[in-house]
Amino acid sequence: MKLHLQKLEEESISITKDTYSSSENPAVLYSIGKDSSVLLHLFRKSFFPSKIPVPFLHIDTGWKFKEMINFRNNMFKKYNLKGIVKTNMDGVRKNINPFDHANYTDIMKTEALKLALKEGSYDFIYGGARRNEESSRSKEKVLSFRDKNNVWNPKNLYKNSFKKKKNVTGLHSEYDAPDDYDLLLDTENLSIQQSVNRLLKILNL
Repeated sequence: MKLHLQKLEEESISITKDTYSSSENPAVLYSIGKDSSVLLHLFRKSFFPSKIPVPFLHIDTGWKFKEMINFRNNMFKKYNLKGIVKTNMDGVRKNINPFDHANYTDIMKTEALKLALKEGSYDFIYGGARRNEESSRSKEKVLSFRDKNNVWNPKNLYKNSFKKKKNVTGLHSEYDAPDDYDLLLDTENLSIQQSVNRLLKILNL
């Protein structure tokens, strides 16, 4: 188990370094939870002994326990992070809360995140998620391409990144592999890092 975890950590650090070198304005999503703590650990190791050069973005609904907010502030200070905190102020003014509003999560979390991403003009977002918690996450192992409205669409998955390429599954066909292609990721025989490297290479990143 220890060797398995060590391998996962090494792959994650390598992916973090490679993707950071290809980004211009990245950010890390920080929710104060377990996944965020793992991300912070990985970023500390990825850039040690230097300061982490990527800002950590927290969407604050205003309904977190004060101990969580204190913990967030302490982490920002302890590791000299550039912490960015965003709140949907329109929702605050309308007193949107988790007790009286069924759409609380959409307004105070999802919409707030969309506003923060648009305001920050980030080109690469790091987030932590465990696919065993949500089956829809299992379709994307490393990279998740989104459109300008933050929507994942399998038919247009590669349109922006591969628009100059031909015969791309998901762009020129829905799911069937084309007879000819520029890139084949054999995930049965390639490691995550090898797949990412090949993808970044063909994107000229």
